[in-house]
Amino acid sequence: LEIGSWVSNSDFTVDRGDFGAVETYLATVSNAGATAWFGPSSLTDTAYFQADVGNGTVATEGLSSSPVQNVVRLWNFPGNFTSAPTFRCETEVVNSGDSMGDPSLSPDGSAVAYQETTSAGSASGSGRGIYVMSTALVSGHCATPQLILAGANDAYWSPAAVSPPP
Repeated sequence: LEIGSWVSNSDFTVDRGDFGAVETYLATVSNAGATAWFGPSSLTDTAYFQADVGNGTVATEGLSSSPVQNVVRLWNFPGNFTSAPTFRCETEVVNSGDSMGDPSLSPDGSAVAYQETTSAGSASGSGRGIYVMSTALVSGHCATPQLILAGANDAYWSPAAVSPPP
């Protein structure tokens, strides 16, 4: 199991991705277990990993079955964890064969940050680094992602203001 993100003061998402299983769970701190939330109908589509939830949007990453590429996928959040989110859109890697990861929604849910790296985890090379993309649809498709920090990885939004050092 891998941790996804906090969705309240006591609940967080976790994903399970192993041979024969791809699913996102909701876990509660006071409970020793987790409840299945959503997952694919086919194991050829694994873009259900590292779910981040915020303000009506769910962001996940993984291998999409169509096209067969690594993607960041956006979903419409149903407002509860008893119903599965509905597909909104997905964006592909810039470099075929690269990986996308760590989707992180902005505190207001209006944008998602994520990384593109080689399958070995390196962020060096053209088109690799941290991207930011609006979560709003543009003509029925995902907005165009912007590479904001080439050669970097592990982007996370924070609701806290960060003051630069003196």
